[in-house]
Amino acid sequence: MEAFSVAHYAPDGELLGRSDLEVEQLSGLWLGICRDLIDSSGPVFDRSMGGTLERFSIECAGTICRFKANGVVLFSTVLITSAAAANLQQTLSYFAAQLDPGATFEAPVRFPALLVLNTFAPGIDEDDRAALFQLAYHFAAAHFSWSRA
Repeated sequence: MEAFSVAHYAPDGELLGRSDLEVEQLSGLWLGICRDLIDSSGPVFDRSMGGTLERFSIECAGTICRFKANGVVLFSTVLITSAAAANLQQTLSYFAAQLDPGATFEAPVRFPALLVLNTFAPGIDEDDRAALFQLAYHFAAAHFSWSRA
């Protein structure tokens, strides 16, 4: 996998941003950390990043992951490997159910894809928000590589 798409949504369904990320543009250090986490824990875990990043944690149940700061969910994500994924409709429905009632969103057109719901949780430092978002897409790249998407 050389690239993947990212679509970032607000709770009301507003598209905050969409991009295609080239894996070669990402930090090798953070890709390695995320790969090590998946290799040691598998696809289902709830772990703090430890050390100076103890305040950050990732909770994953397969392709559904939550990225937290100080125990507060900032980003709820789904990782979709392909348009032919057996659980594609269920995954999209799960993501849609997190949005405000009546909100709509567009299904990805490029795969693998990371859908991100920004919870806009209050009381979290902007630098921590930015760092956790970067962690989310590095983790997605590592997960897609691990699952051979």
